[in-house]
This record gives sequence, C-alpha cells and structure tokens, in this order.
Amino acid sequence: MRLRHLFCTLAATCTLAAQAYGVGNHLVDVDIIDDYGRSFPTFSTGDRYANNEQRAYLQARPGAPYAIRVTNRSGSRVGVVIAVDGRNIISGRKSRLRHKEKMYVLEPWQSAVYQGWRTGRDRINEFYFTSDLDSYAGAFEDFSAMGVVAIAAFEDRYQAPPHRYYDGSRERRENRSGQTRKHGDAAAEKAAPGTGFGDERYAPSYQVRFSPQRHAAARTFIKYEWRETLCRMGVARCGSRHNRFWPSVQYRSRHSDRGYAAYPPGYRFRSR
Repeated sequence: MRLRHLFCTLAATCTLAAQAYGVGNHLVDVDIIDDYGRSFPTFSTGDRYANNEQRAYLQARPGAPYAIRVTNRSGSRVGVVIAVDGRNIISGRKSRLRHKEKMYVLEPWQSAVYQGWRTGRDRINEFYFTSDLDSYAGAFEDFSAMGVVAIAAFEDRYQAPPHRYYDGSRERRENRSGQTRKHGDAAAEKAAPGTGFGDERYAPSYQVRFSPQRHAAARTFIKYEWRETLCRMGVARCGSRHNRFWPSVQYRSRHSDRGYAAYPPGYRFRSR
C-alpha cells in the first residue's frame, strides 16, 4: 500500500506523561491555550457520547491569540486531522475529518502545539478569536462549522520506529509584526465567534510517512463561544451569587416559586 506524506512540526518536542487540562479521550488530550500556555476555560456539555467522541464548550476572548495543544496518550504514532471553523488547518480546505486529509503526526506520548493556519513548509499565520465575518472560514463564505475546533485522531496502520526529532530550542522565529488587528473586541462580542488569519510567524515542519486507519479512533469537538453567550445558555456560572440575607428581584418573586411565570430581570414592581 502506498504511504502518504503527512506533516509533523519541528517545534514539537516529546513530552512524557504530559499533564492535560483540556478535553481528553482514550487516545489524545486536546487543550486550547493562550500565549502563556494557560488553558481557556472549558465546560462539559453534559451529554454522553461514545468512548471515542468528546464534546465541550470553551470560553473565548475576542481578539485573543490561541493555540491547540494535542497530546498523544498512547505508545504508538497517531495522526491528527485538525479543523478550525470547518477548515483543515494545513490545507485550508473544507474538512470532513477523513483519513485522506492532510494531518499532523504525533510520536508516542508526544505533545505538540499548533498555533495557526499553515501557509508554507516553514510558516503559519496565527489563530485568534474574532467575529465570524472576520474569520478565515468567513473569507471563503463557509459558515457551515463556525466556532468549532475539531480533531480526529487516526491510529497508524503500520507501526514504524519513532522519528528522531531535531532540537526545537534552536529554532529561529520571526517577531510579530505588532500590527493592530482590524477588529474590535466590542464589535466581535456582538457577532458569532470565529478564528482569524493572524500574523505570520516562522514554524518549520517536515514530511513523514504515515498510513492512517480508514476510520478515526477518536474525535474531539470544542465549541467556543463568548462569555456572554455561555452565561445566557446557562453553561457558565455568571453574575453574583444568591445572598440569603439580601435576595434579588428574581428571588423575591411570589409567583415563580408556586409554578407561575417569574418576573423578567429588571422588572420594577408597581403598586396599584
């Protein structure tokens, strides 16, 4: 069988027993992190899915750059197809999370960070949270999977000896341009979230030979939303806590506790 050429970043370094803080399954852990390596808050959907599929919500910040950290939890090589807003982050094409798509390859127990859209062998353009109209997918008028980070992990059809990695500490990187992005935080929060096509930076990669199984062994879906949306959905706990000595208007409702409609927030009681 003809083996296909896939990608693996030079920046990826092998990490043993890596601790994950994001969404995980039996094969890989997925974590969305900021420039300082801190995880963005995630919330379980509360739904039960098959062992090979995990879903969660993530609280995004308008204008914030982010990266996707994936950790291989197995002792074998794993290929990962990563799609942001429904677009493959290597090819930029619409993704179906299939084994024929371009993918990154993780060695056993390896953890790698993917910071942007790959525009060449040695360069990427960074991810950042923005409005759907300012997003990379939106530029192609593709809103079919907006606001979703999706990862499909494929096991190796043939076990191969581990690839020897270069010393990532010697990489050279271009400085950020420092240009102000064209979107504003306030404007982004009023629109649906998406991922933008940010500053270009040096991110070398090389091709490896990998033959994935036909079907994904595990899939992870992370739906990112603004905090206000998560609060409205009831996913995140927002606002002040109930004070038993100073109840708010909603707790003063005499009818809601008896099965009647509660007064709307901000309603002023009027005496007749």
